Amino acid sequence: MVIGIFSYAEDLTGGNYRLVRTLQYFPSKKFVLMMPKDRLGNFKSATSNLKDQSLLKILNNAVALPSIKNYLKNINGIIKYAKILSAEAKNYGIDFIYFPYGNQFFSLAFRLSKFRWTQLLQQSPIVGSLIFEEGTGYGLFRKNLQYNFNYNEFKIVKSYLRLLLLKFSTFNLPVLSVSESIKYEMEKLGINLNLYTVRPGNGVDPCFNGSDKETDLVFYARLIPQKGVYDFLKVVKKIPYANAVVAGFASEATKKEIGEYLIRNDLDKRVKLLTNISREDSAEILKRSKVFVYPSRLDSFALVVLESLSCGTPVVSYSIPAIRMNYLTEAVVKVKPLDVDSLIRESENILKNEKWVELGKAGKEYASKYSWEKVAASEWRILEKIYFYE
Repeated sequence: MVIGIFSYAEDLTGGNYRLVRTLQYFPSKKFVLMMPKDRLGNFKSATSNLKDQSLLKILNNAVALPSIKNYLKNINGIIKYAKILSAEAKNYGIDFIYFPYGNQFFSLAFRLSKFRWTQLLQQSPIVGSLIFEEGTGYGLFRKNLQYNFNYNEFKIVKSYLRLLLLKFSTFNLPVLSVSESIKYEMEKLGINLNLYTVRPGNGVDPCFNGSDKETDLVFYARLIPQKGVYDFLKVVKKIPYANAVVAGFASEATKKEIGEYLIRNDLDKRVKLLTNISREDSAEILKRSKVFVYPSRLDSFALVVLESLSCGTPVVSYSIPAIRMNYLTEAVVKVKPLDVDSLIRESENILKNEKWVELGKAGKEYASKYSWEKVAASEWRILEKIYFYE
């Protein structure tokens, strides 16, 4: 069995980092990584900044496909690219493609190509996460998209059609997911998929001790509203003695927008804003912090939460399905989604009573159970099962 793993990653955000860390522990003779040459170049640049150069070696062995940029403009281009990929896969003796993303248009393209394939869902497609869980089907879908993305009726209908497209494209097809929350959320929305959950769905790198806890509150994620950066800043504002760090991936426009928000709310003296930092620097920030406040509304199995726990930093988060179902530990304090007052209360309680010391120890012990070796072994077993017994 030789599996062709198709990726169009170009940065080291959570899901892409997960990909290369998992590939480290896949049987090296049994997979071929295939990437568009334009994305492969960008991904190599991002990975070359890591201390662990073994990840770069994986990319150096990848098959470089034609550049993908012009093919991503519409569904016809994606279908054409899937045909190119299928032809290249045949040239390398591959008869099974693994696509570790949830893009519905690629799902359709692979279906139409009639090449054997499967994919990995790293979050609930389209909706991302269920902030609201009351109800089912389209009505529930509509309520979540209206709040989380401020979509109008036309965009909501269009988005639901994309969800139905995924259901059609994967009909009778075994598909992998990183979290049981994805199966739960899809079933709530009336989308029944043949899902195999990777257990555990995520691993974490060891985070070594040695730094003082000098930062009270930290936020680290993509700097978008759905990840909770502005809810975090509301928490900081209500705890006037706390100093804080906001870190994560952001465009220059987003960085400027958050900087202006800090000034308007008199937070610029208490909050340090750091964007597009290295993974090593982010680990150091988490390690130096007392409480990671993570009011995300867009997750499946948040890698950053595992990273925080590994660094001995407890987490206060919204109890969306992804957090509630994956983090069964007292080190992740869960509050009702959108309840900023509870975020403030729980965060201040941990700070004032120095609960971060014991919770941090509990979190570190919990995170130690999650290794990339276990993730890769579980994922590969599922791929073998699909390959041999489909």
